Amino acid sequence: MKKTPRERAFPHLLSEGAIKRMRERGVHVTGEPCFPEQHVAYPFGYIVIKPAAAGGNSIPGNISHFTDIKGTESHSDMPGIKLYKKNLNWKISVHEYAPGPGPGDFDLVCGTEDQAVNEILHYFFDQNEWVEAASEAAQAFLDKRHKQP
Repeated sequence: MKKTPRERAFPHLLSEGAIKRMRERGVHVTGEPCFPEQHVAYPFGYIVIKPAAAGGNSIPGNISHFTDIKGTESHSDMPGIKLYKKNLNWKISVHEYAPGPGPGDFDLVCGTEDQAVNEILHYFFDQNEWVEAASEAAQAFLDKRHKQP
C-alpha cells in the first residue's frame, strides 16, 4: 500500500488505513497520538478504546467513560489499549493492575502495523486468553463484594 506524505514524514504515526480499519469496527482511536514524543512509557502513543455499543468482548464491572472523536460522551466495557511504535515495532499494552501484571494484563510486540491492528481487533472482538483471565478475576471480585455484609 502506498504511504501518504504524512505517513512518510511521520513513520511513528498510525496510517490512515489502520485508523479507518479500527473505526469501521466501531473502535475509538484518535487520528493523532495522545502521548507526546517524550513520554517515557508510550512515546507517540495512542489510546484505543472499544465502546460498549460496538459489541464484542466485555469484562464484568469494567465501565469507563470517554468522549469520542465527535465529542459524544460514551462508555467502554473493556480496558483501553495503549498502542505505540518503538524502533521498528508496534507495541500493544494493557495494564489495569498496580503493581502488575494482573489477570488480563499483557504487552505484545508486532512487526507490522497490520499485525498490531489484527491483535487489537482480536482482543476486543474474539475469544482470547487475556479477556478470559480478566473476566474471571473481575467476576470473582464482584461475587466476593456482593457476599460481604
